[in-house]
Amino acid sequence: MINLLPNDSTLHAPYPLLNRIREESPVCEISPGGIWLISRYDDVIDGLSDYQLFSSKRKNEVYSPKWLNDEYNSDFYLANIDPPEHHKRRSKINGAFKRSSVEALIPLMEKTASDLSSNVLAQDNIEFISDFAYPFIGRIITEVTGLHELQSVDQTREWIRAVEQSSVPDLDQQKLDSIKSIINQQKKLFVHVVTDRMSYTSANDSDFFSNLIRSMSSNPCSTQLKLDLANIIELLIRAGYQTTVHLLATAVIQLIKNTKLCDQVTASGQCLSVFVEETMRLYSSAPIVVRHTTQSTTLHQVTIPAGAEVWFSLASANRDPRIFNNPDEYDLHRDYKTPHIAFGHGPHICLGLHLARLEMKIALTHLLPFIKQMRCPSDEDLNWIHTMLFRGLVDLPINMIRDTLL
Repeated sequence: MINLLPNDSTLHAPYPLLNRIREESPVCEISPGGIWLISRYDDVIDGLSDYQLFSSKRKNEVYSPKWLNDEYNSDFYLANIDPPEHHKRRSKINGAFKRSSVEALIPLMEKTASDLSSNVLAQDNIEFISDFAYPFIGRIITEVTGLHELQSVDQTREWIRAVEQSSVPDLDQQKLDSIKSIINQQKKLFVHVVTDRMSYTSANDSDFFSNLIRSMSSNPCSTQLKLDLANIIELLIRAGYQTTVHLLATAVIQLIKNTKLCDQVTASGQCLSVFVEETMRLYSSAPIVVRHTTQSTTLHQVTIPAGAEVWFSLASANRDPRIFNNPDEYDLHRDYKTPHIAFGHGPHICLGLHLARLEMKIALTHLLPFIKQMRCPSDEDLNWIHTMLFRGLVDLPINMIRDTLL
C-alpha cells in the first residue's frame, strides 16, 4: 500500500512519486486504506466519463469532514450528483458562463490588475497571495456573485482558509469551534446576498447574477430557489478562489526561477497563452478528482471493490508520457491536440474554465514587467497547504529588488 499522506516530501515535490506510481502501479490502493488511485491519462478520461460506474454522489463525504454536521456541511449543488439530474441543473447555469458573459468582465480584470501592479509591486516586500492574487481574483469573483459590497477579500479568504483547514486531521477543539463559526457566518451571508438580489433584479438586468436568477426558476420567490442560489454562490467562490489564486502564485514562482522561460513568455502573447496552459497542466491546483464505485471493476488486473473511494489523479495524468512529450517540462510550442485535464473531464468539467484562463492571462500580462525584480523562497522553504486534495501555498513572500541593471 502506497502512502500519499501529506508530508514534507509529498507536499514539496509530489510529482516524482506520482510519476513512479503511474508507471509501476497505475491502479493501486493508497494509505490510509480503502482509497484507490488511478493515474494514467486514458484511464482517468475513461473513468471520469463513466458516471454510472464512478459516481459523484458521495463526494461530500470526502470534502465535508465527518465532524461537521449538516448545518455546516456544503451542498455542492452540482458537484455531488450524477446525470441526468446533473445535466438538468447545469443547463440552468451554463448561460451565465458563456464566453460573452466572461469577456464582459475584461475591463474590470484589466483595471484591477493594473491598479494592483502599480500599488502593490511598488513596495519592497510583499506577500503575493494576500497582496495581489486574492485581491485580483476576489474582485472578479465577488463582482460576479454580488459579495463585493458586503464582504472584504480578507473576510472571504478567512472563510476559504477555514474550509481548507477543515480537512486537516487532529485539529484541537478551539480550532474546530472557530472553523464552525466562520462557516456558519458565511452561509448566512450567502442567503442574505441571494435574498437581497432577488428583491430588486429586473427583466432588464443583464449581469451574471441576474441571468442566473432568471435561468434557475420561473418562481423567483421560492425558498428552494434561495437555497439553491446560495449553494451555487458558495461553489463558485470556493472553486474560483482555490484554483486560480493557487495557479497564479505557482505561475509567478516558475517565471521568477526560470529566466529563459520568462523571456519567452514576455516576448510573445502566444507564448503567454501556452504558458498558462502548461502551468495548468503541470501544476493543477485541483490535482485529485474523487469518485466512488457503484460496483466492483477490474483495471490493469487490479480489482476495485464496489463502494470504494477512487482518486483520479489529474496531476499524474497530465504528466503521462504516453500523451505528452517531455511531460515534466514547459513546452511553449505544445499544440495540445490532446488536451490537458487540469479542469477535469466529463460531465463535471469545470464551469469556470474560460474565466480562469482569462484571469490568468490578464494578471500575468500586468505582472510580467516586474518578474525580474522579484525574488521568492527556495522550493524547500515554500509553505504548502497541508492536504493532497488541493495544491496551493499558504503564503508567498516576495522581495522586490530595485536594480537598474535588470
